[in-house]
Amino acid sequence: MEKIKLLLDKINWGYIIAGSFVINILANWILFYFGLLGSEKNHIRSIIFVVISLLYFFIVGVKGIECFIENKNKRKEILLSSVLPFFFIACFIIAISRYGLKGLVYEQLKLFGIYGLSAYASGILTAVYYKEDVLEKFEKINLIMLFPGIFTFFYYIITGSRNLGVMNYMNIAYSFLPFLFAELINYVRETPLLELKLKKKVNIYRLLVISLYWVIIIGSGTRGAIFSTLGFIILLLMYTLWAKKHIKNSLISCCIIVIIFFISMTGTKLPGAERMHAYLKNLSTGEISTSNEQKEVYENLKKEIIDKSAEKKIKDNSDEEEVVIEKPKDVSGIKDRKTLYKLAFLEARSNLWGLGPMGFLKKYGMYPHNIIFELFSDLGFLVGGSGLVIIFSLIIKLLIYCRQDEKMGYMFVFILGNAIPTLFSGCLWSCSILMFAVSYAFLYKRQIKLASD
Repeated sequence: MEKIKLLLDKINWGYIIAGSFVINILANWILFYFGLLGSEKNHIRSIIFVVISLLYFFIVGVKGIECFIENKNKRKEILLSSVLPFFFIACFIIAISRYGLKGLVYEQLKLFGIYGLSAYASGILTAVYYKEDVLEKFEKINLIMLFPGIFTFFYYIITGSRNLGVMNYMNIAYSFLPFLFAELINYVRETPLLELKLKKKVNIYRLLVISLYWVIIIGSGTRGAIFSTLGFIILLLMYTLWAKKHIKNSLISCCIIVIIFFISMTGTKLPGAERMHAYLKNLSTGEISTSNEQKEVYENLKKEIIDKSAEKKIKDNSDEEEVVIEKPKDVSGIKDRKTLYKLAFLEARSNLWGLGPMGFLKKYGMYPHNIIFELFSDLGFLVGGSGLVIIFSLIIKLLIYCRQDEKMGYMFVFILGNAIPTLFSGCLWSCSILMFAVSYAFLYKRQIKLASD
């Protein structure tokens, strides 16, 4: 046991914490180097992926327990922050009791158990040990991503395909997203790179990496990742203007992102550019559907939801047993975000306490692709609204201190940037960034209070 502890002590904290954002991404791209991204059915790939994920879970778990034991004055705060994972565990128990440990419920439980809990522990470690310099560690981790990035770029150009084996276009886009965000922050802050003092050459290198990753994301045609990047660069610019630091570099990076975006939309033949171009064209005419909106399906489901809601009220008044949620007949293949959002809102409006944990996922075979809508549809406006109030209160408290603490400020921007995709493609029950953000925000504000005493 002592040998294991000594071995773990040699692992840099920054890399452990950075893993909470990208461990599953790195696992896939490490397998790329061994030519194991070709098929989902490759058992060697599956075994290695699971081993890497479980190994990371073990390391973070040990570090988390060590943190709890060593920091007696912070145990109360750590225990209070554990309300969130225990709430999720309770929700999973409810979902398993209703639907069984199988299918989508089982998949979400695996993701939460390995990545969600690891992210929660990493958030605590970051706050307790002041490890906001984790963003600097992305610079070295980036070396693993560079070759896959260059390969993907030429793969786009040569084949015209957006998919790379088991890495479909969405996986590719979202895998480069946190690295792009970290690189943008390191460029804006002019973070030292590998102890090199050639500032101009380092900045040129970073701009090239930023451009490469941004072109890959645009080329994938993944709208959620594209809008997340545009949203992030606005957040970064707003923060630098508010903090009155690094404004010049922030404006340069913002201009580069915008210029590359417009060039890609008009003057290139990237495989996903046409998809984004068609969406922007529809948007200019007032259409916001991401695919063919299933209006007829929605209207049928709307009538069914309203009828069942009225029927439930009658049964409640007559003290009859509640009917178990049944999966509607015509929900297969609902992919349009607008339809999913409308259904989630309708379910929340029709059920005071929502459909229950993972209720929307079970009923429609698809999550709403927006954690706020999913929060309301599964837990109702009362519980869901209370959860949002807590989250926004933690955001406000971090906002108060981010001007005083530059490292935390950029960490705050990084967290918010990685949270943006949850509004386009995230599932609430396996949302790692939520687990990290809440534990980090809660412990950080407590830490500041203790430090000022």
